Amino acid sequence: MSEEQKSQSTGPEAELILTTKGNAFSSLDAVAQKRNKLRAEFPGKKYAIVPHGTGYALIETVLEPGASTDAASAGIPLDAGDSEYVRVRFHAKSNPNDANDIFVEARGSALLIQREVETIIPRSHMEAADATLRTIARNVPGENRKVVTRVKSLPYDYLGPATRKDYLALKEEGTRRMLAQASE
Repeated sequence: MSEEQKSQSTGPEAELILTTKGNAFSSLDAVAQKRNKLRAEFPGKKYAIVPHGTGYALIETVLEPGASTDAASAGIPLDAGDSEYVRVRFHAKSNPNDANDIFVEARGSALLIQREVETIIPRSHMEAADATLRTIARNVPGENRKVVTRVKSLPYDYLGPATRKDYLALKEEGTRRMLAQASE
């Protein structure tokens, strides 16, 4: 095997590219770095980021830039690692017990994010939201509890890359609004 570990996926003739230990990449940043390294090593090939377990993997693809893949339909953009900031819209509450606003913390920075409103966040906060998984299990009397699946607790729509300037302007506006509400 080469530097990356490869394994057969369920797709037709597709090989997943995993870490050297054969595990999924734990973050979009890590898998994007690997993809960029492979792009430099093999300039004629294209790689898509796909979900794999609780992390991410790469798959070689013949798609044109920006074309849709299973990863894109799963909400993971092909260019996720190319921008430090991203435009997202978090989904409405799916449970009445969920908070009205979302609190996401990453790398010592915390953001309070309104649901169903387009916003710009650092990619590290998007990865933190991806890491919040809720277990769905089946409980049958007389049987052991069986985990059926894991779903994102903070689902969102990826709307595209963004700039630091746009992020800072939007964050400043949000901070002003919050302070104005608090003083009322």
